[in-house]
Amino acid sequence: MLKRLLFLLVLVPITALSQDSLFVKLNPQGAFDQISMFRINGAHQAYVTNAKSEDGNFKFEFPPDATAGMYRLFFDLQNGLFFEVLYNNETIAVEFDPSMPNDTAVFSSSEENKVYQTYIQQIGAQQYKLDSLQYAYFNTPIKQYIKEEYPKELQKLYELQDGFEKRAVGLMTLDFIKGNEKYYSPEIIESLEDYMLNMNEHFFDYVDFSNDNLTSSSFFIDKVIEYVFYINSAEDQETDDTLKKQVIAIAMDKIGDNNKVKNEVISSLIYAFAQQQNIELVSYIEENYYKTQPQEFQDERFLKQIHSMIKIAVGMTAPEITWTENEVEKKLSELSEAENYVVVFWSTTCSHCLDEIPLFYNYSESLPNVKVIAVALEEDAIGFKNQIKMMPNWINVLGLDKWENEFASSYDINATPSYFVLDSDKKILAKPDTFEEVIDYFSE
Repeated sequence: MLKRLLFLLVLVPITALSQDSLFVKLNPQGAFDQISMFRINGAHQAYVTNAKSEDGNFKFEFPPDATAGMYRLFFDLQNGLFFEVLYNNETIAVEFDPSMPNDTAVFSSSEENKVYQTYIQQIGAQQYKLDSLQYAYFNTPIKQYIKEEYPKELQKLYELQDGFEKRAVGLMTLDFIKGNEKYYSPEIIESLEDYMLNMNEHFFDYVDFSNDNLTSSSFFIDKVIEYVFYINSAEDQETDDTLKKQVIAIAMDKIGDNNKVKNEVISSLIYAFAQQQNIELVSYIEENYYKTQPQEFQDERFLKQIHSMIKIAVGMTAPEITWTENEVEKKLSELSEAENYVVVFWSTTCSHCLDEIPLFYNYSESLPNVKVIAVALEEDAIGFKNQIKMMPNWINVLGLDKWENEFASSYDINATPSYFVLDSDKKILAKPDTFEEVIDYFSE
């Protein structure tokens, strides 16, 4: 029901006895003309089917053997935009604005989804009131009024939670409503430090890591990710890494001996830190948690994927690039003529590149002790030979087979232009997203 990647609701498989339908209406439809449906199970998703638009309306038929649980509807696969619904052997009908699915979704059919959506909205609003009172208390001299209001709002929260738990009896969503309950101190907390300590101490109070429904979902992943990344953080990178190591140990202790959940959480944390290019924590979790799991939970293919993600992280040595000059093979690693190098991947078939690369060439001419290695990803050499005549002072490398080229693969290139700034030892210093960011880097 929520668009965020790490907030899924998936339940224990239950065989559907009949074929049900899912009706989706995008309002407005925008450019989305197809939706793909996936069944979610922990950190994994399995493709089920897809539906094409009929004036912004999409209809899915759940297969006769569809299992109950959460289904993810990707309406924009390229940008990872999706919406989730809970299926439990009933017809579902929902309408939402794809730019704000969480805030605009309206279910006209499906008791499971109606109850859970209403719960999330109402309980979230009441939690916000309590959190606002607590933070206001830290910053105002008028504390008595807040002390008096806080227990009143807390009682409303208790009543809401109890009411939804009673309403959800007999529904699959009940376990998730219970698991989403949040601990609040009976009285206002006097200091921010005590507030944070209290939050950390009680964060997992209502999370039952032995619950079968939650075990087969990504619920635990979402909770641990929130705990590690959002509840505990520090501005200084070294301090933040140390803090995260501590809270990861706490989370693992809370999970206990549930190896399936532990594996899902460990893998998700490794992937999240790899996305952040945090080599320190990827290596730490891999060595201290992933590789200490029972062998059946270790996957060399997964580790290979992670290592591929971080091999071009800032601080790593840039992958090798080779080319031929006057029948002599040259290597990026052997260059020694500059203090800095910029590797740029571009293509003569990329209109944006044809606008930007000449500008970058002119700018690079003003940079002392900087050498540019420009790798053109092409299907043939025709356009390349013409374009490089305008860039005689660069090292121009032809990368045939375009996206399948070995250099594009080793640098994980999926868009052009892509920039990498290196030091004299070919260590990656920065990965600017745009030409403007390249200018900003060398202007500092």
